[in-house]
Amino acid sequence: MLSEADLEHAVREGVISEDQRARILAIARQDAGGKASYASPDEPFRLFRGFRDFFLAIGLLVFALGIGGSALELLNLNWPVLISAERPFIGAITFGAVSCIGWLFGELVTRRLRMPLSSMVVVVAFCGAVALATSFLAAALFSQLHGETLVMSVTTASALASIGAAALFYWRFGLPFVLLPLAASAVVAIFTAAMIAAPEFADENLQLLLGILGVGVFVAAMRYDLSDPNRLSRRSECAFWLHLLAAPLMVHSAVAPFRTELYAGRTDAAVYVLAIIALLAVVALVIDRRALLVSGLVYLGAAIATSLQTLAGPGLGFVPYTLFTLGAVLVALGVGWAPARRLVLALLPEGPLLDRLPPASFES
Repeated sequence: MLSEADLEHAVREGVISEDQRARILAIARQDAGGKASYASPDEPFRLFRGFRDFFLAIGLLVFALGIGGSALELLNLNWPVLISAERPFIGAITFGAVSCIGWLFGELVTRRLRMPLSSMVVVVAFCGAVALATSFLAAALFSQLHGETLVMSVTTASALASIGAAALFYWRFGLPFVLLPLAASAVVAIFTAAMIAAPEFADENLQLLLGILGVGVFVAAMRYDLSDPNRLSRRSECAFWLHLLAAPLMVHSAVAPFRTELYAGRTDAAVYVLAIIALLAVVALVIDRRALLVSGLVYLGAAIATSLQTLAGPGLGFVPYTLFTLGAVLVALGVGWAPARRLVLALLPEGPLLDRLPPASFES
């Protein structure tokens, strides 16, 4: 059995980090029936496990592109052929076989070797192959449709198939990243279904619809986050990937009414956008997720530039000041995230919700 002294030695030798040591001890206390007194200073997620994983991911990506492109070339398949429903079963069988190859790589790379980056390439290729196979069959099934309705119908069917493929992959391998393509496919399926059912309404309320879908993904992410406030389990990583999708959908939808005026240099639009970003920053601090702020960087930079241009007058003299201000804001939040969170959390009332939020990090 490993002791705390063994873990301290591993930290000194650089085998594990201080944060990993703290997480291991917290998990051990939790398994023993105690309380996990641990506050994560970061948003932990696994991207790759060394250069072997990175090297294999490149190989898998090239292989996936090669086998998909070779299938299209050998069968002389392209988008017009797909839409015209020519040879649907040949295309479906071909990409069905490609998806089977992807599943076998999942058994090797994800289940046996446990390489996260390579597994991401595998799951995207697997879901993409299933979606393409479905698109051939859907094009034949909906051959009586025309134009945009046909495209939306085929896209909806492909997205639904991708949802099923991602769900099956997640059930088998439990890879947190799978929730990103699963949720993205769900967003596409719902949006295209709305375009089919009510095209005028969906087109006129595009940003509102995307915002609602983003809120739905955000709620799903928070369910994972609230179930693991100490971020000791895989649920925290599941939430990370869902937040990565929810954030741009919500931020772009919230800023959309002011986007044209903002890019035109309207000061009042810049004020509104800065207020929206400030509100999102408070939410990001409360839930301890930086994705909301990252998604708003372009709009924050545009708002700062508009404000400084008003002060500096015509010319490009405001550009370096914009970069300086935006960089200063990011550095300040990057360095002072933990103390800023403590200040924000101190303003919240005591209650069950506060107990289920990630505790304030003890690092400054």
